[in-house]
This record gives sequence, structure tokens and C-alpha cells, in this order.
Amino acid sequence: MAVINQDGTLNKIANPAQPGTIVSIWATGFGLAGPPVDGAVETAANNYCSNCQITLNDGSKSVTETVEYAGTSPGLIDGVTQINFALPAQLSYPSGGAWVYFSAPGYSQPLTIGWVNVSP
Repeated sequence: MAVINQDGTLNKIANPAQPGTIVSIWATGFGLAGPPVDGAVETAANNYCSNCQITLNDGSKSVTETVEYAGTSPGLIDGVTQINFALPAQLSYPSGGAWVYFSAPGYSQPLTIGWVNVSP
């Protein structure tokens, strides 16, 4: 998984995102949207999940929001999923970030995506 802040910089402890901004996650393992093509590069954006949800848990509170985008990642290899979402301003991020959980319609359990560093 890779996380990029709204300003295009790498999300890390020394460079956390700000509450209320958009972050982008790139990850694999979400399944195939079509037949695999070995070595193919995605050429167009395709939002596969306009009603998917992201839940962020900052250790004291959870907030669930609809993702801005969840789909192909143009310019990257086929199979990489890009997820864009807003960091809720109502969380206080006392631990310096939040756990991210992704929920798609039809799935009973959310997927744990990982940790996003957010300025408290």
C-alpha cells in the first residue's frame, strides 16, 4: 500500500496529511475487474465503486464516509486499485493517524487497508 497526501507528497510520520484533505491509497488484492493482461498498463480511470465506504478509526472514535473514487489507476500496472477519500475533520487523531477500513457493497466484513498518518 502507498498513501499520497492531497499535495502530492508521500504520507509518512514526518509528513502527515491534514484533517479535511483528500488522500489517495494505491493497493493490490481487490480482485480483477476484467481478464488479466500480463504487464498491461491501465490507460483510463474507471470508478468501479461509487458507493463504497471508508471507515477511519483514530483510536477513540470511528467515522464512515463514501469514497471519492475507487478504481483503476491510469499509468500503473493492471491490478493496482486507487482509492481517494477525505480525512474527516471531526476526528481528533490523538495517535497521529487512523486505521482505514474499506467496505464494498455485498461484502459483510470491511477490509483493513492500513494506517494513514494525520496531523493531530
